[in-house]
Amino acid sequence: MLGHYGPARHVYPDSTLLRHGDSGSCYYLPHHPVPPPTPGQEPKIPFIGPEDSEMALILIVDDSSFQRRAIRSLVRQAGHETEEAENGRAGLEKAAARKPDIILTDLLMPELGGLELLEALSEQGVAVPVIIITGNIQESVRQRCLELGAAAVVNKPVRQEELLPAIEKALGDAT
Repeated sequence: MLGHYGPARHVYPDSTLLRHGDSGSCYYLPHHPVPPPTPGQEPKIPFIGPEDSEMALILIVDDSSFQRRAIRSLVRQAGHETEEAENGRAGLEKAAARKPDIILTDLLMPELGGLELLEALSEQGVAVPVIIITGNIQESVRQRCLELGAAAVVNKPVRQEELLPAIEKALGDAT
């Protein structure tokens, strides 16, 4: 079913579906032509996304693959790159290897929880904003996270209107 189809039609009325399948869809968007490169220069490909935004690398640390997937979807929709880890120990290793701009971590995980991850990052001198994502709504837990240096504490289930402003604030505070 090629031609005018799908959600891109609402945003780009002149779009044409070139390919549709299990791996996603490919559209031709005439509103964003790529100019021909000047001889000796790399072609310039226009950025199609939120205006005035920079892509940050965000490490998502959660033992629940469902939660990681849900958070990844929100973060990528906001125009950021993601990396994932299934527990705090793996998160600590990936933080050292990839140098993320922000870490989003669950509080309770096997091997190394969110609080222990915060402490380990501090001990290693890694200065990266950490946002704790938790189902625990006790004020004492929230306060302990903030005392250990968390940039924010966001409740589960994660909502876009709570998570994205926390990410943007942490990115702004880090610069």
